[in-house]
Amino acid sequence: MKEKNSSRRTFLQQLSLSSSLLLANNPSGYQLGSNLADELYPTLDSFQNEDGDYLIRIGVRCKQLLSSGIPAKVRVKNGKLRRAKSYFMEVEQWNLKANSLSWQMPGLTAYPYTVVCWITPDGTSPELSIQIDKKTTISLTELFAQQGLEYATDAMEVSVGLLGTQEIGTVDQSFFTTSSESNEFQFAVMADPQGGDAQDMTNGSITRMKIHNAFIENSVSLVSLLKNPAFCLVLGDIVDSQGQETNFEQMLAYFKQADIPWLYSVGNHETKYRLTFGADYDLSGFSNYLDAQKKINGMDKLLYSFNLGKWHFIVWPDPLRKNFWETHPHYFDWLEHDLAQHQGKPTFFLQHIPAHPIGIDPLVSYVESVEVKRTLLNILAKHGNVKYVLSGHVHIPLKASLKTAVTYRGMNFINLPAAGFRPRGFGEEDITGGPVQGIAVASIDDEQAEVNFHTVTDEIYNYPTTFREFSPENYPLWLNHKWELNASDNIQNGDFAEGLKSWHRRFVYEEDENPSSICEARSWQNQSALYLFSASRGYRVPGQDRLPQTINQVCQAISVNSEQQPILSFQYQLANENSQPDEWVGAFIWVEGFKRDLKKLNQVYAIGKAYGNLRDNHRGIHPPPTSFFKLPTTLEPNNVQLNIARNHEEAQKSKFSSLGLDKLIINLGIWTANEKPSQRMGIYFTDFRLNERDDSNSLATMNSENIWRKGIDHIAGEHVNVKERYVPPERS
Repeated sequence: MKEKNSSRRTFLQQLSLSSSLLLANNPSGYQLGSNLADELYPTLDSFQNEDGDYLIRIGVRCKQLLSSGIPAKVRVKNGKLRRAKSYFMEVEQWNLKANSLSWQMPGLTAYPYTVVCWITPDGTSPELSIQIDKKTTISLTELFAQQGLEYATDAMEVSVGLLGTQEIGTVDQSFFTTSSESNEFQFAVMADPQGGDAQDMTNGSITRMKIHNAFIENSVSLVSLLKNPAFCLVLGDIVDSQGQETNFEQMLAYFKQADIPWLYSVGNHETKYRLTFGADYDLSGFSNYLDAQKKINGMDKLLYSFNLGKWHFIVWPDPLRKNFWETHPHYFDWLEHDLAQHQGKPTFFLQHIPAHPIGIDPLVSYVESVEVKRTLLNILAKHGNVKYVLSGHVHIPLKASLKTAVTYRGMNFINLPAAGFRPRGFGEEDITGGPVQGIAVASIDDEQAEVNFHTVTDEIYNYPTTFREFSPENYPLWLNHKWELNASDNIQNGDFAEGLKSWHRRFVYEEDENPSSICEARSWQNQSALYLFSASRGYRVPGQDRLPQTINQVCQAISVNSEQQPILSFQYQLANENSQPDEWVGAFIWVEGFKRDLKKLNQVYAIGKAYGNLRDNHRGIHPPPTSFFKLPTTLEPNNVQLNIARNHEEAQKSKFSSLGLDKLIINLGIWTANEKPSQRMGIYFTDFRLNERDDSNSLATMNSENIWRKGIDHIAGEHVNVKERYVPPERS
């Protein structure tokens, strides 16, 4: 980066009042260190926001499902409780006064209850009196000195801490090469370069990093060829591995080759994998990222926004780390306020993790939780000014990027191919036969925007201005947990005479030809049936991640009570022409039992091989053990009765009635290890119903050698299924 342009990287408008955040005049001379995150909050006063308020977060996680609600009350002394807000889990009986707040929590376990209070001091340190299962009094001075307050009772865990705003900011328009008055400009977005220092042996996959680095240099060259772009944003996963300082240094050397303003956003490789967050509001896990951000552009921000021409831009952090959103809920309040302030401006929202469904494993669980997605999408859609949401994380092929792009509530969602990482296997040949690593380029003309993608082989592909409409009601599990589904007293449309009506499924990516996943109602044995088919995805290109696929499922919620002995009957038959049951494939009936939101039953009835880690995006506490049962894999029609209660009692040696279930989720699915073409299976299901009469036979449990329990390792630059992780010998 040439010295003549360094001045434009030093302008930042702070949202905080702390003088400790004044930017260096010469960011090019900034030396990477390890204490920048610690410097953000050196005193209690540094936690005050621009309005002079202290933000206090109160988190409550239930350790068990409570039959009655949890009352909570907070009183403030030496200050005014100016406002308060709850996040993620619904609260009841909300009552806010000048110096007190009370509310009721239903006692669910799926996600912590999170309440944020804005407290204006009256000249001395405010004091909190908190009554949640027990009474605690603490001043903000003590809260700061103790780095938060945490306590546990038999029923719950309570966490209280200060929330900071120093890492939130706005970028001044002087930072950019484009005039703030210009209504015609371009900018670039680089998703998932994931490069770094291939000589640093602390990195997890040196081979993979070397491959990424070669494409990164080519992607940076594409940025250099653009005509005076306003900026280039690296959309998370700037570095590979776990955010080592050496990797950020190497990436800085690459990015310097394009003399334009560079911006960073946080992805899931900017920090250590096991990083977790608590009451102390500790940002030290982001130290290397914050130092690198400051070195390349003078900022020390995780969350920020800016204006260019008639457009507004928001850069959102997505670290995908434990408890991050539970301990940073005020980011959503800032987002809501920022969008309201700029509701007259069309807006780009830029985030690492996609907020729209992609349609393959593992992009069901390896994304943000249902609660976070719901909160985020409701805020983004509130004022109608968000026009584009760009994301990365997936390493998506270009063709799949175009096919999965959607319009939702007036917003265009695009998941971008990577700048460095090789594409994940979506089962079909891409638009181009060559590599699709590269950069996205957005062209702004007044209030209109066009997005295209430039590959490293000099090919340009245009995204349309509108996409297919995404309807959450067609895929309710994207923004709802299974326990939130409406339940019937008995199975509806169990014979599939009305197609898939009453059965819920996830969005599944479908190849244009020879789809590897089929889910549809068909005629079978002179009646209607559900036909499920799964095959190892085609177009087997070296370097593509090919993880097992379990996403091809349908489900339905059934109301039950603790006195019931549910008997599930149905028919099934393997499809002769498409089934290789001796391979690592299988069909399944997966029965989940819930008591309100607490999952207490997990039974898998496998036809063929069993997948050992059936899961979804439910992240409740105390997951129950999984019972695996074997069903016949014959090619003849089978009539089956499953005594769900008896199966549980025989496998788990405990009374079914003690579970106290109120809802069963009946899942019908099929899976493949996705390793080789012979892994394929088709099956017909029909005539599902709950019976009172029990004609069922005892079932054998599944042998462990027929249950897929492999993990993944990085070998030769790609993910590979392995039983044991390979550990290379130490190098001298």
